[in-house]
Amino acid sequence: MILSLTITTGVHELLITFFFFFYYCYIYSNFIIDTPGQIEVFMWSASGQLITDMLASIMPTIILFVVDTPRCKNPSTFMANMLYACSILYKTRLPLVVALNKSDVVPHDFILEWMDDFECFQVSIYILLLIIIIIFINIFFIYFGNSRKLH
Repeated sequence: MILSLTITTGVHELLITFFFFFYYCYIYSNFIIDTPGQIEVFMWSASGQLITDMLASIMPTIILFVVDTPRCKNPSTFMANMLYACSILYKTRLPLVVALNKSDVVPHDFILEWMDDFECFQVSIYILLLIIIIIFINIFFIYFGNSRKLH
């Protein structure tokens, strides 16, 4: 059986949630605990550290880091998500699982390819940089081309 809880950071709500948590420890064997807000805010706050340490001290704990697949189409966003995951892994020193959500909207094959083949990821970065350079050059010529006509 699995029990799903949502933890809030308010002291009063936190005490009530943990009361129910300890009560249900005798009934359920597995728990899914949803933490409040964004992972960066939670993991780097004092209450986030307290909650994580407490859970890890009383039972086997695994961190689930959910990555938004459509947002990771941009290689820099993908790399930022992986860096967040690594920072959480090293901060908590707990096992970490990266889960890709919304893969029905955007297939996750490109992420798996980037993880397996770093050269493929580098090519994607170079393509992104090339697009940015082309846009910058076009904006430059549009701006300075129009300013010459005005003089």
